[in-house]
Amino acid sequence: MRKLGIILILLAFAMSSNSYAGDVDVSGQIRYRFEINDKDFADSTASNNYAFMRTRIGLSFERTEDVNAFIQVQDSRKFGEEGSTLGDGSADMMDFHQAYVTINNIHGHDDMSLSIGRMEVAYGGQRFMGAVGWHNVGRSFDGIKLGMKLGIASIDLFNYKTVEGNMNGDDGDSNVYGVHADLDIDPCGTTQMFLTHEQKRPTADLNRSTFGLYRHGMVGHNMTYEVDFGYQMGTAGVDSAGTDIDVAAMMIGVRFNYSLMDMPASPSVTVGFDMLSGDDGTDATENTSFNTLFATNHKFYGYMDYFIDIPVDAYDRGLNDLVIGIKASPMEDHWIALDYHMFMTAEDYLLSDGSGGTTKETELGSEIDITLKHKYNSNVKFMAGYSIFTPGKIFEQTMGKDSSSWIYWMAVVNF
Repeated sequence: MRKLGIILILLAFAMSSNSYAGDVDVSGQIRYRFEINDKDFADSTASNNYAFMRTRIGLSFERTEDVNAFIQVQDSRKFGEEGSTLGDGSADMMDFHQAYVTINNIHGHDDMSLSIGRMEVAYGGQRFMGAVGWHNVGRSFDGIKLGMKLGIASIDLFNYKTVEGNMNGDDGDSNVYGVHADLDIDPCGTTQMFLTHEQKRPTADLNRSTFGLYRHGMVGHNMTYEVDFGYQMGTAGVDSAGTDIDVAAMMIGVRFNYSLMDMPASPSVTVGFDMLSGDDGTDATENTSFNTLFATNHKFYGYMDYFIDIPVDAYDRGLNDLVIGIKASPMEDHWIALDYHMFMTAEDYLLSDGSGGTTKETELGSEIDITLKHKYNSNVKFMAGYSIFTPGKIFEQTMGKDSSSWIYWMAVVNF
């Protein structure tokens, strides 16, 4: 209750203070989502119904041309979790989702800026670093970011602290360092490069670098494409003999979208394929499973979120995903989309054959996602969806043999 009161007092002061009159912009969002969850691969069990709400209030301060700040308070909750309609006002999931200051025109350099605090970070298609907007909380980083313009490149240098261990020698700490460059080389497309380094203390736990490329562009007037590539190297843990486990992993994700804007309903077709390397388990001193870092995986690997924590969710065997999607707008401000995913491991997974032996398998399963969207007005939109996952041989033995399903309805109000 004390945290809630302090936050509300700060917001009220900021919005009413005469010293900031005319320099504060207020924004906000209320998002409600109702879900019918039957994801347990067991027809014998009943589904669970949940209602989620995320409320955000943002304040943008521009005190001078060179100094501005942004504060975003967020409350994330599941209806009924407080257990009382009267006696619980703790607001356990209320926090500062973002709170940072940006200093521009550093020492007279109008192409240089510095941001310090808690902030959302999203680069490229968000396959490696994203804000995970679908999540009821979302991702934000604590740290510092230096932005600069060097010729054709807009560059971000950053250091984000993900874990503070509060121990001598910084043991238990985790940091993310990196550089991201947006290259102005093609007016018809986007080209980006990045190098990210993750380090835990002691470094034997994790000392891994990821180099990547992102490209988005057009082919003619009707086709767009999106390509992500990443390669990982370094070390991640030690084996039973105390030897560093070397990392050597890669991924590539490709999407092609063809639109027929001149046809009724403006249909479009998307075809894509993702390949994330996996580990076959034969060499204890090497790890070839690609880790998707801080990605918004909900965008790419099925809306039912079975493959959010990669490589763990793919049993460290890597992931191959073939996706085909169609989208159309049968009425103004209405859209319908259907996506099909076929998931396989990149390396063989050993399953019991029922007689004491094992068999090699790669089939994880397939998913169909149906999504409906309606733009009610410039501030309000509605979404609904139905998804079904049919398990392959690996999921049949590890998760369950029945199909799973998921239904949701969501309303988003921006102000």
